[in-house]
Amino acid sequence: MKTLTRRDVLGLTGLTMCSTATAFTALGGSLMDLSFGEETETGKETGTDAPPTVAEGESRDSIAVWYFNNGACSSQAILATYGDLVGLPRETALKMGCGFSGGIGLTGEVCGLVVGATILLGLKNGPKNIEQREKYEYTVELAKQFIKDFKEKRKSVVCREIIQYDISTPLCYAKAHELDTFKVCYECLHTAVDLLENKYDIFDNRKNKKETVS
Repeated sequence: MKTLTRRDVLGLTGLTMCSTATAFTALGGSLMDLSFGEETETGKETGTDAPPTVAEGESRDSIAVWYFNNGACSSQAILATYGDLVGLPRETALKMGCGFSGGIGLTGEVCGLVVGATILLGLKNGPKNIEQREKYEYTVELAKQFIKDFKEKRKSVVCREIIQYDISTPLCYAKAHELDTFKVCYECLHTAVDLLENKYDIFDNRKNKKETVS
């Protein structure tokens, strides 16, 4: 089994917003043989599958970054970081988020962080049945407001506009890696984390939840 280090993944995928499958193929492996490893101070690798832990209620920014650094795309990172708070198992979060990589299927469309965050808002606040119209309307408003807030901070919710490069073709995709255009994804990650934790109350600490819409 071939093991990828963080350096391998970042070097080939442009800070993880790209196709892990494509990157691993470039190393001469197949996706079925893939495992991730962490570099130690001595340069050796040890398999790892556990993100860092933080105290209850403290920021999970470091956890989201850990997922990025270990091969997750943006939607996987944000869903796996907060999934446990809304009843979403980690394994399901990683499966659910993988198709949104690179602006949904590497098309450069809507940023996976925005997609993942709106899914989390729906799981936290959405209706349990179609009769709960008030919850439905409230959650839709939350999603609309989140997009507005994200745009104000990052200027867009569209992947190719954020990274300022079109990645919808293999040639452009490879060029985007070469130019390191995906480094801005970390800034977007911090933005999504900050919004979810401090405005949209993903930790569920506020007494008046509808303050999150203001």
